[in-house]
Amino acid sequence: MKAVVLAAGKGTRLGSVTAMLPKPLLPVRGRPVIGLVLDLLARNGVGEVFMNLHHHPDALRDYCGDGARWVCGSPTRWSGSSWERRGR
Repeated sequence: MKAVVLAAGKGTRLGSVTAMLPKPLLPVRGRPVIGLVLDLLARNGVGEVFMNLHHHPDALRDYCGDGARWVCGSPTRWSGSSWERRGR
C-alpha cells in the first residue's frame, strides 16, 4: 500500500514557532508530528510513502532519514522525497 504525506506547509498561523522548524517537526506528546504520522502508516501496512517537502526540507529529511524505522521495519532506500519498501 502507498501513501502521500503533505508536509510542505509553512505553518504561518503558528507565527514564529515555525520560523526555524517545519510544522511537521513540532512536538506533540514529546514526539514530532511527522513521526506519529509515519508510525500510524507503518502500523497500517503502508509500504511506500511519498512526502512533499517545501519549508525547511532538509530538517525533515534529516529527521526521517531513509525511512527504515517506519516502513514496516524493512530496509528502505531514499529517493528524492519518497521511501519505497525493497522488493516491491
